[in-house]
Amino acid sequence: MENDVIKHTAIIYTDGSAQPNPGPYGGAAHGYIYVTGEFEKNNDNPTKITVTDKGYIRNEDIIESVNKVKPVHYIDALYSYVGEGTNNIGEVLAVIEVLNNLISMETISLDKVGIYTDSMYVINIFNNISNGEDWVNDVEKPNYNLWVMFNETLKLYNELNIKISIIKVKAHFEDFGNNLVDRLALIARLRSTNNIGKIDFIVSPGNKYWKPKIERHPFLRYNELFFNGTMDNINEPNTYTVMKYPTDVELGKRNNNVSYGVMMFKDNPEYIPDIKNIFNKYVGTTKVLSSVNLKNIYSVLFNRYYKMFGDDVLLFNKRNKYLEILGMDPVAAQINPPGLANKALTYTIQLRDYLEYYFKNDELPEYRVFKDVTEYLYKDNKFLLGNIKTLEFNIMDVFGRDIKLIPQLGLDLPDRNQLKSLEKYSPKVTVMFIKDSRRVLKYYFIVELQKTGDVGIWTSMFSNTIILKEK
Repeated sequence: MENDVIKHTAIIYTDGSAQPNPGPYGGAAHGYIYVTGEFEKNNDNPTKITVTDKGYIRNEDIIESVNKVKPVHYIDALYSYVGEGTNNIGEVLAVIEVLNNLISMETISLDKVGIYTDSMYVINIFNNISNGEDWVNDVEKPNYNLWVMFNETLKLYNELNIKISIIKVKAHFEDFGNNLVDRLALIARLRSTNNIGKIDFIVSPGNKYWKPKIERHPFLRYNELFFNGTMDNINEPNTYTVMKYPTDVELGKRNNNVSYGVMMFKDNPEYIPDIKNIFNKYVGTTKVLSSVNLKNIYSVLFNRYYKMFGDDVLLFNKRNKYLEILGMDPVAAQINPPGLANKALTYTIQLRDYLEYYFKNDELPEYRVFKDVTEYLYKDNKFLLGNIKTLEFNIMDVFGRDIKLIPQLGLDLPDRNQLKSLEKYSPKVTVMFIKDSRRVLKYYFIVELQKTGDVGIWTSMFSNTIILKEK
């Protein structure tokens, strides 16, 4: 029976872009679909935003007449075209295209569609057609063919008894949905700049759209990874560098609280090699230090749209020398403290060489020894240290001496949370001691994940020194 059919409402944001205007052009749509009349609490929302029957609304702006909804689907669409057009054309086509895409979906039965746009041009066309004004005979009207296309789509919706509303939003303001679709329209336009005519209409499940489970290797729980274009000619391609500086210390300055590490992965981490390669195409493989922003790579925005649209969503900001996701958040950038690139290259090569010694168990009794200290940190692969930040243990027979070592978590080796997250990988922790002179030792912590073959070496580069007493 017809009354038993579940009806759905779609909330859709649309936008268009052309550069120059006229020039290459495109359009985009983003939004969600929910069961009409079903208002319920939804924990899957963007940060500080609520998904409602009136679109995305900031939490502080929620009023009593607004109802929270739980989407069954999310929609993301890019529409790019070959040839030249205007912003207005891109904006109108985005509305027409998404309405046609929505009506072709077999998993829903539409009841209402709300189109949110910052384009008065779109709104004026919609109002003129809906009000039955005489436009049909005005064939000289600018973009007359769009009026015809829009009219055909609206007629079809009217025949199916689907109500369409168009809501004006303020452009380039604090409107989450409008700002997001503005960036997607930019991607569509850049595709057109490259003579790519393409339609991507992607339907995603409503569950965990904004709060997906994002896998992140424990070794990569830092804000940044560092690399140098010349490093790839020296290192294995799956070798990465981390530098952890105190927030009040300028990058590259000598400080006793700087942690430095090099990690070698058996299999390359997802995304990172691609980002490095794309970034190097813009800045070249020069001796300039660059960084990969891990926080933004493991964000919802990157994971969502990079998986959908690939490299197209990575835009290079020439002024700041950033590689950005949707032209918003940087995922790679140049770092320019004087001399830091050379230091990073030198330290990386040194630590990589030390890992090679470890792999070969290459001890030199008078110069280099390895001591397994796993028992101090793990028992049956369970982390032992709780909230402790500083360790203290004695290591026997290091160059014929007993050594008291007092390493600090997060400085001499990964922090407590990272070490705990390694439990399922069967970690092995080793200290490598190197005799720097007759009375000076340097020490480095090596963590090997025995289940994956991944390994990392960490040190407080400027304070990893033990002064031996005279015998």
